[in-house]
Amino acid sequence: MREKIITTTASVSALGVLYFAFRYGHLKENWTAGIGIEFLAVLVFLIIMIGGLLTGKIHWQ
Repeated sequence: MREKIITTTASVSALGVLYFAFRYGHLKENWTAGIGIEFLAVLVFLIIMIGGLLTGKIHWQ
């Protein structure tokens, strides 16, 4: 259950950052900043996923 919550949280937050990238990059025609924000979305997703999964018990198999 914890893994589903972490995955959902990471996905929703990355989707929010990607929406902001679309609004800022495409609609304001600032393509460089939009692409930079897209890389930020990937970074946010990875930080939440890795940090969230390492906070609980790690099952080494």
